[in-house]
Amino acid sequence: MEKLHFKTSSGIKNILGKELITDRYVAIFELVKNGYDARAENVNVIFDNQGMPPSITIKDDGIGMDKNDLINKWLFLAYSEKKEGERNDNDRIFVGSKGVGRFSCDSLGDKLVLKTKKESEDIIHILTIDWRSFETSLLTEVEDIDVIYQAEAANNLKGQSFTELTITGLRHHWGKKEIDNAKNKLERLKNPFIHNDGFNIYCRETPQQSDDDSVVYNNISLVLKEKSTSIEAKITKQEITITLIDRNKIIYKLSKPNNGILPNVEIDIFIYYLTTSAKNNFRRKMKIEAVNYGNIFIYKNNFHVSPYGNVDYDLFGLNLRKGQGYKRYISTREIIGCISIKDKYNKFQETTSRNNGFIYNGYMIELQKFYMEEIHRPFEKYIQLIKWGEDSDTKKEVYYDDIKEDSETDKFKNSLKRRKDFNLDYFVDDLSFEENRTKKQLEKISEDLPKDKQKVVKKIAKKIDELTFENEQKENAIKEKEKEVQRLERQNKNLLAERTADSYSKQISHHFTKIAEQLKGSLEDLITLKQDKYDNIQSSELLVEIIEQIRRTELEVTIFRDLLLNSSVEMRSPQNINLFETTEWYFKERDISKGVNVSIYLLDKSLYDKWDLHCYFLDFIMCIENFYKNAIEHGATIIEFAFGDNKLNIINNSKPIDESIFESIFEMGFSTKEKGTGIGLFQIKEFCDENNMSICVANIDNRVQFTIERK
Repeated sequence: MEKLHFKTSSGIKNILGKELITDRYVAIFELVKNGYDARAENVNVIFDNQGMPPSITIKDDGIGMDKNDLINKWLFLAYSEKKEGERNDNDRIFVGSKGVGRFSCDSLGDKLVLKTKKESEDIIHILTIDWRSFETSLLTEVEDIDVIYQAEAANNLKGQSFTELTITGLRHHWGKKEIDNAKNKLERLKNPFIHNDGFNIYCRETPQQSDDDSVVYNNISLVLKEKSTSIEAKITKQEITITLIDRNKIIYKLSKPNNGILPNVEIDIFIYYLTTSAKNNFRRKMKIEAVNYGNIFIYKNNFHVSPYGNVDYDLFGLNLRKGQGYKRYISTREIIGCISIKDKYNKFQETTSRNNGFIYNGYMIELQKFYMEEIHRPFEKYIQLIKWGEDSDTKKEVYYDDIKEDSETDKFKNSLKRRKDFNLDYFVDDLSFEENRTKKQLEKISEDLPKDKQKVVKKIAKKIDELTFENEQKENAIKEKEKEVQRLERQNKNLLAERTADSYSKQISHHFTKIAEQLKGSLEDLITLKQDKYDNIQSSELLVEIIEQIRRTELEVTIFRDLLLNSSVEMRSPQNINLFETTEWYFKERDISKGVNVSIYLLDKSLYDKWDLHCYFLDFIMCIENFYKNAIEHGATIIEFAFGDNKLNIINNSKPIDESIFESIFEMGFSTKEKGTGIGLFQIKEFCDENNMSICVANIDNRVQFTIERK
């Protein structure tokens, strides 16, 4: 037996450098964040277009590095001693951990000179790197390429520490416009709603520019609070609070215990609705139109997560809703704000490229759901004053006119009291919606008119109310019709284009013959059970087996019909399929209308081919359908299929399972539901056994996690 080892091509530099981090501004962000993790109080980003050659320098006053750090940490590819989410020595939460941020230098320029010094040393350590030397031949191993090291005396720098990166051979043009753009984006890098965080950023157009002219400062929170209506939410380990503020006046406060899946992170949400005067105030003080600034930014541990909040990015699909109900809905053009996440357990994981946001896991789904249901919809309903909430039993939206109260304010207040699980802690005394209603405003205008004119105005007001209600009903009907048309179009496309008549006949002949035989066998067993005299144990075991076969057949018929109509898949024999691709396709095609969010993702794109499997397509679909049905039967609203390295985690937010029955739940006939058959998980276990995979279950972070592992 001989032990072999991986070798690393010098081409890894391109993959982790300029090909991975393609956005020049994201590259600068990564280097600035490295200074933050190094406990710096100040980071300078300096552009020198007059230098020979032109350069970009990023210098911080953090703890610096010694020679050992350079060799065993900085030059150690993908190594990082910090773990994202953990705290460093000065109580900051680390914002980087992948060990590839240093390759942002390659994304910016051909050459790098790194100078660094620790407080306890009297020398400066210098590395000189020419990134082009890694590109001569892919056969060259990265370890064989020289990186020049030297040291020099640190005269007059006793007690100081720093790291300075000077990049030349720039890959991009950096004129005034691009430098201003860099400064504007750096203003969004730090959370503007948190002040005095002990970390200052300076962006200098020239090395000589003063601190006052180059400091990156964002006073957006102060500008927004002056003339806008806002809604704020705070999620802590113990509770969730929501406060609505209208031009510095608190309208209401709601609270409830935090019993969801977000107790491991702390989240603050600030959303501002911009009236015309608020937009004008924003433009005057920020020197930019609010719509060109951005919308809902997301900050993780005080730093912006790209692309959330960018002008052309709509995380919550608000602009699509706006098109469906122009007057009732609020789009990204009308609001601005942030979602600040304090995440020390790294539940919200950024993609490796650092400009594609978070991996779409259960935590991200829950955040989107919370924002839309508890923040955005109530906020826009307050602003529009048309309708509020829904009946918890019928799920029908409740209109103000359906609530028989004395005034609009009473209707609004009582709708708050009906919010599920929330307590109404405060409601302003002198709130009045009467003056804002179209009908009321017209009546007020008519007071100074002759009586005959007053009657005309009242008729107009009544007609406006009738038309508004009628329009909303028509919009809802149109949306339902659109869904049905889309479903029929997709089905028709599959029927006409994806199969031949011969394929249909063979599939139906094969499967219905098989299904008929299965049902015939189950029927014969039931007759035998009735005629023969078994003892109770034998009868019970046989009955469970028969029920299992009948239910499996019922599920197989249902899924077979759907697949026949909506796909061109061959289901008569085993075939090579990709489990990730198939799962993603199945949930994209099926109509999920039970309020359940399903996410399917790879932990790394390179793992795609690892999930190829030779099996019966229908058997795997039945397997994931059983996971889906089992989860929703236990109250889950979120289901994740996370494909890792030989491990598939199926995670849902249903009630945790008692650890004492972890092994039993895969046995045929065992069920945690009162009237359950205990067949679904048994069928999943059967599929795993047949395809050389194992399955187990655990409770993690108040969620149920099934893990399938390939042997």
